[in-house]
Amino acid sequence: ALADTLDFISYMTYAQHTGGSTPGPVAGFPWMEASLRYVLSLGVPPSKVSLGIPAYSDYWFSAYDSTSGARVRGDDISYPSLMAMMAKAGVKPEWDGVQKAPFAMWESHGVFELAWLEDARAFKAKLALVRKHKLRGYSVWLLGLEDPATWNIIGRVTR
Repeated sequence: ALADTLDFISYMTYAQHTGGSTPGPVAGFPWMEASLRYVLSLGVPPSKVSLGIPAYSDYWFSAYDSTSGARVRGDDISYPSLMAMMAKAGVKPEWDGVQKAPFAMWESHGVFELAWLEDARAFKAKLALVRKHKLRGYSVWLLGLEDPATWNIIGRVTR
């Protein structure tokens, strides 16, 4: 089997929603866990799985171009940039206990903008899946866009 030939796999459980999809969490907790359970159900040993945890946030806004017309567009964005944008708009993110990630929506020039954030609290919640399923470890995508408080959490995971 393929799993027998690999030392480990980095299982990328992020990009559940993207700039080209409907707005939603970068990696909602139920989706991450269901994805992980699926790969484990295929016989991949937990000791060979490195869970991919996102460190970037997503931001959706209205856009217009002559080819596509009006539409919602999304972009990956750094946590500090998004927090500055939300501070300017006077909005604070709210925690979604099911998705285990904060989100925010605000009005700008008569239209709504939406963001799903991956902050240190979300990182910690998703990191718990590594311990719960006794995985090899975790990988982070994309360093440099993270909530600075995430560095208080990143480190060796003991099984």
